[in-house]
Amino acid sequence: MMNALTIDVESWVYRDFGYDGHRFDAEVKYCCLENQISHMLSLLEHYGAVATWFFLGEVQEHAPKVLEEVARTGQEIAFHTYAHKPLRNTQVLLKELEKSKRFISDFKPRGFRAPWAYITRDAFPVLARHGFRYSSSTYGPFNMRKVVDGVLEIPASSLPIFPFKRKCSMIFPRDLKVALKMGEIPYGSGSFLGLLGRKAGWFIKRANKMGAPSIILIHPWQVAESPVSSVRFRAIPYYRNVNDAFKSLLERFSFTSIFELMKDMGIEIHS
Repeated sequence: MMNALTIDVESWVYRDFGYDGHRFDAEVKYCCLENQISHMLSLLEHYGAVATWFFLGEVQEHAPKVLEEVARTGQEIAFHTYAHKPLRNTQVLLKELEKSKRFISDFKPRGFRAPWAYITRDAFPVLARHGFRYSSSTYGPFNMRKVVDGVLEIPASSLPIFPFKRKCSMIFPRDLKVALKMGEIPYGSGSFLGLLGRKAGWFIKRANKMGAPSIILIHPWQVAESPVSSVRFRAIPYYRNVNDAFKSLLERFSFTSIFELMKDMGIEIHS
């Protein structure tokens, strides 16, 4: 079965400092991005995989060659806000969209992902007005996907620990913490890939056996050289290098972009 691979292209500083990372100079923020992206593209080419790349709008300003390189390979380009700012309300989203006008005009992304997979219900009509056709800004089982104000919400994958005891429901926000509270293992997240390593393949295989594809999320700084601002972070799964685990998943499973996966499954996403 085909699965969807998604890559959130953002600076390592947002991992270590949250939105305060925007205070860093561009040279610090994107010092390793070119090597990270080249490494990931080489892996995808080697294993015949395609991905959806959720780019921050600021990447076009600070590292335009990286964005152009990904676009040339035929990968799907999607949008991840301008500067990874938490979307606590629609005013924040509107400002991020305004700052990213050139990115949206140049690449016409169909897909959107909110930073930290935190999105509120009132964000969807805003996304629809700006031409987005799907979002992947929650965690949950694949069968929980839902059209909201004309935008299809496709959750990054989670697996209920006790699937027969609690019915999964789509609520907003439905981020990592909410999924965990709901009794689910969000194996599609980058942090759980760091925790599980190659064992993440067990969850993908289980979902596929149940007839559902998996939507997997990873960051470039998880598979290639990346600065770490503090030694104490190195023990946290989110900061572990998962290059070997990533290659194992690419070897064992088939991956494509979200748009192509929905198209192949006959799930409508308007172009």
